[in-house]
Amino acid sequence: HLEGEIGSRACDRAVTAIVYMNDGWEESRGGCLRIVRRSENGGGASGAVDVAPSEGRLVLFDCRRVPHEVLPAHHTRWAMTAWIND
Repeated sequence: HLEGEIGSRACDRAVTAIVYMNDGWEESRGGCLRIVRRSENGGGASGAVDVAPSEGRLVLFDCRRVPHEVLPAHHTRWAMTAWIND
């Protein structure tokens, strides 16, 4: 999804910041943040990058322009999220 759909409370969000707090996270637990990469010519999607919610990892991205989703987790997962508004 993208933030800022018209009529949503998220319409002022410009940047998402996420800090993960999961000591010893294992890949089998899932819960990755999927970032969809767009092709360089401005066309459609060109693949995705999955970011594991490992302890101490900080992720910042333009939540209006970068499609993203959280994949299902099979274990308790901790993250702190903040949005920078414009």
